[in-house]
Amino acid sequence: MSSKSVTDDSFPRPSERSTASRRSPWITGLLLLVQFAGYAAATIHAASSHFAVSPDSIFRNWQVWRLVTGPFLPTEFSWPLALFSTFVVFIFGWHLECTQGRRRLLFLYFGGSIFAAFLWSVAALVWNWHRPLFGPVGPTALAVGALLPGLRRPFPAFLPFRVPVWVAVVAYIATWPLIAYAGPIDLSAHFLAGLFAILIGQMSRSHHGERTRPRVAAVNRAFADSSNTAELKPIAASPQTDPEFDRRVDELLRKITEAGYDSLSEDEISLLLEASLRYRDRTSQKPPLGAS
Repeated sequence: MSSKSVTDDSFPRPSERSTASRRSPWITGLLLLVQFAGYAAATIHAASSHFAVSPDSIFRNWQVWRLVTGPFLPTEFSWPLALFSTFVVFIFGWHLECTQGRRRLLFLYFGGSIFAAFLWSVAALVWNWHRPLFGPVGPTALAVGALLPGLRRPFPAFLPFRVPVWVAVVAYIATWPLIAYAGPIDLSAHFLAGLFAILIGQMSRSHHGERTRPRVAAVNRAFADSSNTAELKPIAASPQTDPEFDRRVDELLRKITEAGYDSLSEDEISLLLEASLRYRDRTSQKPPLGAS
């Protein structure tokens, strides 16, 4: 194993500790229903007229509930746009739920949508945009949120072909103008949703870095002091070894090889530190050559 230093970015939040194999992505399924229900509601004129984002209605008639309902209602129903947006929520939502946790997924989707709708409505009043918000921006918040932890993070989390997350984000950016782009005004709303994801990512990283810095230092010291920094090989089972522990360490080493240090959770970093300490203890307890 390489002795490369571990950074604060290697530590996700506590809610990020579960992996895809331990987590049932039911929150993603819920968001799929919300996303598609918004497009279905767009076919009902009464729903659009009473719940869509409308700056005049929000700030002059005090219909503030539109900031909560409006970001999920497009101005019109379109099968290509509905299927595309729902598929994007499925892809990035599942990935976020598996790698960053359900709390982050919900916060990005709903928080990013409401944040973008509010600031877009303010801008619409300032620049006198007499038109409603064109379409949901939640998928963009999820795409940017999935990208932030690191370009090397494997994606998608549930497919056998593990490619860097930036590949999926670039594919979304390249496809979106062909299906959903409605002009610079619509683009500004998606920009605000992405800005929300960036702000939340930076705030979370700063807070989590302060909390995990002592453990980061301990892990770096363990790697620096290891007697074999080139490779931590699987330890042969013996009466003093724990086969299950060694198996988990082997899985961690494979994960580092495939996805890099950024893919490790806080619990996995702790397990790696413990493995390093155990390995050195076993090495120090070996009898010298020639001893009876």
